[in-house]
Amino acid sequence: MNFLLSLAVMLIAARIFGEIFERVNLPSILGYMVSGIVFGSVLNLIPIDHINDFGQIGLILLLFIVGFKEIDIEKLVKNKKPGILTGFLGAAITFILAYWLGLSFEFSFLTSLFLGLAIAETSISCSIASFINLDKINTRLGRAILGASVVDDILGLIALALVTSLAATGTLGLVELGNIVFGIFLFFIVFVAGGYAIPILMKKVKTFRSEEIRFSIVLAVIILVAYLADVVGLSVVLGAFLAGVMLSRSPELETREFSNDMAVVSHGIFIPLFFAWIGLQIMIIPEMIGMFSLLLILIAIFGKMFGACIAGILSRFNRTECLGLGIGMIPRGEVGLIVLAIGRGLGLIPDLIFSAVFLVIAVTVIITPVLLTFVLKNKELPG
Repeated sequence: MNFLLSLAVMLIAARIFGEIFERVNLPSILGYMVSGIVFGSVLNLIPIDHINDFGQIGLILLLFIVGFKEIDIEKLVKNKKPGILTGFLGAAITFILAYWLGLSFEFSFLTSLFLGLAIAETSISCSIASFINLDKINTRLGRAILGASVVDDILGLIALALVTSLAATGTLGLVELGNIVFGIFLFFIVFVAGGYAIPILMKKVKTFRSEEIRFSIVLAVIILVAYLADVVGLSVVLGAFLAGVMLSRSPELETREFSNDMAVVSHGIFIPLFFAWIGLQIMIIPEMIGMFSLLLILIAIFGKMFGACIAGILSRFNRTECLGLGIGMIPRGEVGLIVLAIGRGLGLIPDLIFSAVFLVIAVTVIITPVLLTFVLKNKELPG
């Protein structure tokens, strides 16, 4: 299908499916994903490369909005304990269980390590969208999910560097690890400096004759910070979120006009295409389903839930918050595929593992919005 036609069809289909799902009290983001599945895996009408760039921009804008207007960063920093515990326990328990599963199916030590890493990484974009739709993002639970994603990112990056070095050279790459830590440190220095520089820049921009230039510069800053995060090995998700936090410190952007412009571009175009893009990546192949895949799905779901629930109990969360925390950490995404791609380049990842992890991603991104809506809808949560 022609590129422009693919884009038009996918955008219209995503909005129609989203509306249908909302009318039956299901999350619209699930409808967006189903539209991608239907026009991708089922009908095979839209090539994924036609939507790739739009999906990436949608992901960046989604997390920018969270950082810019949906979350209280001071409360996030003040109440960091739940996020740290959730990120660490969820990743550690899931890694150990997936590693054990790999050894049980007689995969090698290194292959099992890569499997554990791929399954331990959470992708919170689906959860964040659900929290925003349910108006729960700026709660104690929503902040814990965001904090856990930061810990998850950093732990995953360090572990991947060590395991890749071990597989490639037979030794732990302490020099590479030092470079990664230094890169992360530099990125956060840029973030802090940007927090002071952005308000000054926005005051200057306000004096320009063109009203649209403000929006253009904001969009450029978002993409630049996401890019810098990617360069040092962090996810673009974290970069976009921190860009939102930086820009939220500028009074010049606290206008209804700017909010409306951002809503039209983000929720009107790019965010639906992002979730449709996720759906396009989900391949429905019966041969993928087997005992190994089913066990890996159970480990991916309950490993994260168990770790998050322990973290919630230690943080004195109530029962609903503990369950929401566990469900919010379930989704897997592109990070797991990146880990597998690195392992495959080293000759360590067979087709069975690649297919099984892909199935885990498909199942977890589909069930998470439904479960979060069921557990959190119409529930009052501590702020």
